[in-house]
Amino acid sequence: MLPITEDHLVIRTDFSDPSAWAAVQADLAQKWDDEFDIYVEIIDDPAYDGLGPEQFLAMAPADYPHQIVVLADSVTMADPERLLLVVSLEESDEEREAFLREHGYWDEETAAGGRGWENGWPQRGGVFRSTAPGVGAIAANLSVANMDLGEFATAVDEQGVFRNFENE
Repeated sequence: MLPITEDHLVIRTDFSDPSAWAAVQADLAQKWDDEFDIYVEIIDDPAYDGLGPEQFLAMAPADYPHQIVVLADSVTMADPERLLLVVSLEESDEEREAFLREHGYWDEETAAGGRGWENGWPQRGGVFRSTAPGVGAIAANLSVANMDLGEFATAVDEQGVFRNFENE
């Protein structure tokens, strides 16, 4: 099971480059928007070496308190920007659809466009990359329910990276 923590998790899953990991930790120690701390719980445990999103989905209980887990994987370590992998732990589309139908908010027109990030719907297991400042913005806003994960997922750039609304 995933550890239950106050803050969202950033889990190291690649142990091939200690200097790259040190750089990731330094990035996460910076402030986002030049004023806000990045509140995450960093897990640096070789037990997670090589694990991917599917394994973390299986480790998240149904009542897990966070909507995401962030992975520092092999791509993170190899990328000069140290882009982290954000994995959605949100409910599946089917559960969301049932909730919306039950409460009279289902919109057949929106649903016809498909499900997933493209229309802001939650997608359990959906992934996108983010900069460390982006992770700070995501974690902070999800923690206070100011924004939902779909808003971040649909704000990725053409490379599929959330950069903390830099292009707005």
